[in-house]
Amino acid sequence: MNLLRPIGLGRYRLVPWGEGGEDDRSRDDLTALVLGLARNLSPEEMAEQLSRLWRTIERHREAVRP
Repeated sequence: MNLLRPIGLGRYRLVPWGEGGEDDRSRDDLTALVLGLARNLSPEEMAEQLSRLWRTIERHREAVRP
């Protein structure tokens, strides 16, 4: 299933929730959150934001390890 639809050269928009039909994930799903935040970013901008998110998760994980 394609969650992104092209809206211009190198730009994509998230398919509105429910239009996909096959997607029965919770609205609380992290993937939905990330895609919702990235709906108007270029692939390069989206990659940078996802990289920052991943680094934040890794730092948090290291901070809470016993």
